[in-house]
Amino acid sequence: MVVSVPVVIGTLWAVTVLAALAAAALTLVAADDLALSVSVAAYATLGALIVRRAGHAIGWLMLAAGAAQAFLTLASIYAVIGVATFPGALPAAKQVGTLAECSFSAVSSRSGSCSCSSRPGHCRRGAGGRWRRPA
Repeated sequence: MVVSVPVVIGTLWAVTVLAALAAAALTLVAADDLALSVSVAAYATLGALIVRRAGHAIGWLMLAAGAAQAFLTLASIYAVIGVATFPGALPAAKQVGTLAECSFSAVSSRSGSCSCSSRPGHCRRGAGGRWRRPA
């Protein structure tokens, strides 16, 4: 079974936006700050548009970072509501909180870093496509 790239993009984007919306709904229960959920959905949307129109790898990175951040946000707010705001109201809140805490460093470090390869100087690529010698 071969799945086309537009189907993968659309599915990943839809799941990411749904997770961001769920996180936004849960955020309204616990707090009044929707900025993170909105920015995650916007980041994933930009990534999906870049991949669909230009086919550039940065779009895949943005889409993946948006998806990871959406699920981290959803897991974090789920744990906060289930443990602190309304204790016992949500099942497995402590386990979800542990999962969110364990995945935080991986998600936050990969969201803003250039992790395309392990080649030294890989982020020093010039506009002409040639490799520059690291200073």
